Amino acid sequence: MSLDNTALRLDSTPFRVSEFLRKNSLSIARKTIEREIRLVGVSAGMTAKQLSKLTINPSELDLEISIKTHGPIRGDKPRQKWFVAPKNNKVLSWISEGTRFFSKGHFVTGVDAKYVLDVGIKRGIGKFRNEIKKQTESFMEGTSLG
Repeated sequence: MSLDNTALRLDSTPFRVSEFLRKNSLSIARKTIEREIRLVGVSAGMTAKQLSKLTINPSELDLEISIKTHGPIRGDKPRQKWFVAPKNNKVLSWISEGTRFFSKGHFVTGVDAKYVLDVGIKRGIGKFRNEIKKQTESFMEGTSLG
């Protein structure tokens, strides 16, 4: 390779790196952050059905991350306890020994989706940084001179 070609190749390095990052950063971020959110969700006790409602969509230079869930979203601990009550009278009832009983409500527990998203995103960002660095270095090695 001539010296002129080598100089042109070296001059184009910042452009090649920026194009690599522009084309690949969102997909790398999506994979690493989604993996971490799912790991945190499983460790907190989320079911596969709950985790299947996780959506991660690219939006220009960002990712929109959401999960559909029921219950409170405080984000301060993995499992929450909250009170549920029927909206209509005589909806929640059962029969025991011929007598019908009606519930005014009860406490239930479940995984707090906000906690799972917050912790998963924080862990995922660190892994994303490492992965983007590793893949960029790999790209530069693969396209290096000689």
